[in-house]
Amino acid sequence: MEKENIKTEGEPIFPEESSLIVEKILEKYGLIKNRDELINKISDLYKDSKIKPEERIKVLENLPNAKLARLVTEYSYGKISFEKITSRIEKDFNITKEMAKKMAEELKATLLDLIKPAKLTKTNKGVASSDIKNIKSQPKNKPSINLPVEKTGSSQEDTYRESIE
Repeated sequence: MEKENIKTEGEPIFPEESSLIVEKILEKYGLIKNRDELINKISDLYKDSKIKPEERIKVLENLPNAKLARLVTEYSYGKISFEKITSRIEKDFNITKEMAKKMAEELKATLLDLIKPAKLTKTNKGVASSDIKNIKSQPKNKPSINLPVEKTGSSQEDTYRESIE
């Protein structure tokens, strides 16, 4: 009896302008004002030395760009379907369902359709015990190579060096 799991092979290929597309969509729907706003937020985070690295990471992960980029990445790896993206956008950005649906459609048309997703393959997670016995009983073909060893009086470590005289 075998169990099947879906596994991703390789990395998805994103268009070079992915981050710009994400920014434009966020600006269009009023979730960020402009690029300068994000840069100022990030620089303020690093100016204050009292902020712990863990807190910085938490703030960076909650920036609108990072949230939307995370959704795009999850979609490209096949972890979420397009249908779930709309509800996640609505929840993550606290916007109306209609606005989330429009945003998801624009995201699909401008970015998601351009991504070459990771390949999904089925793998056998579990193998029946009878299969394990068959695998163990099969002989292993190990090639045996007998190389002549010259005795030069030097140690085994020095076999590839010329002797020093």
